[in-house]
Amino acid sequence: MTAKSEGLSKWNKSIKPNVRDFKPFRETNLWTEHEESFLVTLEAQSLTHLVEKNPTIHDDDLDKAQRKFLFKAMKDNFLHHEAKSIVKKCTADKDTRKVWEELCDFCDSSIAAAMCADALMAHLADVKPHKANWNRGQGEFVDHCKIQKNKFDEIAPDSQTSDPHAARMLHNVVSGTPNLAPVLNQRRQARKAAGSTINISFDERCALSSEQAQAHDNANTRAKSSCRRTANVHDLIQDDMEHEANVHEANDCGDQEPDLSEILEVNVNAQRDKGTGRCVPSASFTVISMSGSA
Repeated sequence: MTAKSEGLSKWNKSIKPNVRDFKPFRETNLWTEHEESFLVTLEAQSLTHLVEKNPTIHDDDLDKAQRKFLFKAMKDNFLHHEAKSIVKKCTADKDTRKVWEELCDFCDSSIAAAMCADALMAHLADVKPHKANWNRGQGEFVDHCKIQKNKFDEIAPDSQTSDPHAARMLHNVVSGTPNLAPVLNQRRQARKAAGSTINISFDERCALSSEQAQAHDNANTRAKSSCRRTANVHDLIQDDMEHEANVHEANDCGDQEPDLSEILEVNVNAQRDKGTGRCVPSASFTVISMSGSA
């Protein structure tokens, strides 16, 4: 076995790549999430070198086999119209590095990415936890704002928000929440009293809000084991006394047959007199005894 085929054999045995691990890419405004997910999946399958520029290739057979696999994943999951066009141009050589480079250039400079960045900035400038119908914890809301800010910096690297501006933006977001609004001013007052600078970074501002939000969430969240409900429970034995439920007594008739009049007893609806309109008492049937001589 040659060294090249041995490397290919080891790769096939050690790592079992799966095309289904790659997520579909349909919209350019979701490019940031897709790019991160795609690179993480490549790293998990030890295929990151297939999208790197000018890598050092030691085994041509192994590289060719890996490019075929990744090209198949790109063809199945790159569903955006421009991404399909880029993949189709590289069908002959299956150059995954060229496909990824052209796709990144297109998505990073697309109008949709700029519009997505504008939407994120507008969202961070206007969102409020008490107005957004947020049905989860305050801690998750603070993390949501931090993720959106970092996402904006990735989409628009030429317009990244400065650290003081981002901290003030977060303060504006939580300004209407009673337990989160005074946190920044309290920290500034404590720093000023200690003779330190009152400037607070965005990460520190997020940490302060997260601590206060976690305390609020813990106070408003009950453990499942602390609340129990019981319905339709009856104690039938108490104080050495037994209680019987759903017990019905019936008279034993023995072998004696019931009277025929009891068997033929029926209910007859009351009728109204045509003249007076009053109800006439119910009529009863006369039971003729069948015993006697013929």
